[in-house]
Formats: sequence, structure tokens, C-alpha cells
Amino acid sequence: MGTPNYPADWAGELNRIKGGVKDALTAARTRVKFARIAAAELVVGVLTGRRIVINPEGSSRPIIRFYPDDGTDYAEIWGRTNPDDPAITRLLINTAADAVGYSQVRVDRDRLYLSLFDAENAPAGGAVNLTRDRVDLGFVYTPTQARFAFDKDGFTQHYGRWTTWTNLGPQVGIFAGQVLKDAGSGGTYTDLAIGYGATLASDAIVVATIKNTAAQPPFAHYVAAESRTGFTVRCEGSHAFYANFWVFRS
Repeated sequence: MGTPNYPADWAGELNRIKGGVKDALTAARTRVKFARIAAAELVVGVLTGRRIVINPEGSSRPIIRFYPDDGTDYAEIWGRTNPDDPAITRLLINTAADAVGYSQVRVDRDRLYLSLFDAENAPAGGAVNLTRDRVDLGFVYTPTQARFAFDKDGFTQHYGRWTTWTNLGPQVGIFAGQVLKDAGSGGTYTDLAIGYGATLASDAIVVATIKNTAAQPPFAHYVAAESRTGFTVRCEGSHAFYANFWVFRS
């Protein structure tokens, strides 16, 4: 019989074998189709401070929370069954609710919804509601609404009020209102000059009409002058009148 060929370094050879087995197991695990972590709560980062917490302890639903460097506030992502279609998951992105309220992004298959809420879960601020047929933008669900709606057929609707004869700066797109000229000039014509309060950033188109203050016959009127700072309405006679106007920048 021959002499066995033993390795010169038993410890080194054993470590090499252990390392090879470990690498093989690691590679095998990365190729498995499914993986599972059984934990009540998983924290990525530090226990306090900036961190990600998956499935927070005490939560009634699966949630991922993102914490800042300081404090206990957080933003979170969670999913639940869409109440309108149990076969679809609704994704929600929230900030933590406090005494002021919170903000939320709600994602469904056929709807994207962004809104602000108060501490009682009532709409309290602007919103964006996108569906496949319509888009609402503005104060959509608050008691006093101010919003635009655009539908798939190309129609646009406005809900709310327009400010009346208010200086809104040079970039304002629409300048509207009603102004009373309470006395005539005593001559053939009476002029009423209306200023924008600011020099508009571009030329404007003036649409103006006259409303009598009493049971008077109609009288001729027209826009006698206009510029980026305002316009003048000229009316026939010396009557008092209201000037109603709608000005938009071009």
C-alpha cells in the first residue's frame, strides 16, 4: 500500500471546503422562486432616527413606513382591497395624521386621487382626481368648490367664482368685474376708465357691456382706449351706468 496523500495544511483545507459549501448554499438561495421572512416587524436602518419599518408592530394591515431623522412623524405606503372591485388592490400613500390633518395619494387601476384631509378625515384643501373619462383639479370636494373639470369629449367646466376688479398682478390670465359710474359728464359722452392695478405681462382683449342703473333706454357704448394698464369705456349721454367687463390676456 502507498502512503496517503494528506494535505499539508489541514486547517486551511477545511476552511476552503466550508467556504465552498457556504458559497454554494448562498447561490442556491438566490435562485429560489419564493422567499419568506417571518417577522412581526422588520426595521431597515437604525431603531430610532431615519429608518424604514415594514409591517409595524400593532398595525392591522401590511404597511411600509418611512421615518425622518428626528421625531416620530412618518409617511407610509399600504395596500388594501379596492371596495369597488375585490379582485384589485388599492395602493395608498399617506403622511401621518396629526392635529392639522394629512395628505394622501390613492392609486386604483382606473383612478388616481391626490387630496388633503383634516384630522377628522374630511377633505380640507385642494385635490386632483383623475379617471379615464374625466379630470377634476382644484378644491373638488370641499363645501366651497373652486375647480376645473376636463372630460374625454373635449369639454371644460369651471366651478366657483371669479374675483371682481382685483389687482392680481401682471401674470393674471382673466381680469373681470363690474364697476359703477354713478354720474354722467353732462356732455354727449361719458367715459369710465378702469385700471388693472398692474401692467399686464402681455396684451389683453377687452369684452365690455353696459348695464343701466334705472329704466332707461339702451345707449351706445364702446371701448374707446385700451393698453396693458387698463381700458376706457365710452357711453352715449350723461347717465349713470354699470360697466361689466371680462378681459383676458393673449
